Amino acid sequence: QVVGMSIYDLYQAYPERLDMLKKVLSEGKTHRSIDKVGECYFDAYVIGLKNENNEVEGLLGISVDVTERVLLVQENRDNEEKLRQQNYE
Repeated sequence: QVVGMSIYDLYQAYPERLDMLKKVLSEGKTHRSIDKVGECYFDAYVIGLKNENNEVEGLLGISVDVTERVLLVQENRDNEEKLRQQNYE
């Protein structure tokens, strides 16, 4: 359960992710990335929430587990490379 947790506590073990979140907070820019957390991959989308003065006052983040898709793409690339190597032998 992460609802209500500080991003600083939640991502203390992931400094690159924390830096990105700080950047979204300070600049208000949207960020999207595929992140590996442990053995899982997540398609993460973060946007700064702005008030009536156009100041960022919070974040909205959505992450979707895309581990299966990422692993299938990697497997496909590996198989293509094996086929290329077999064709050159």
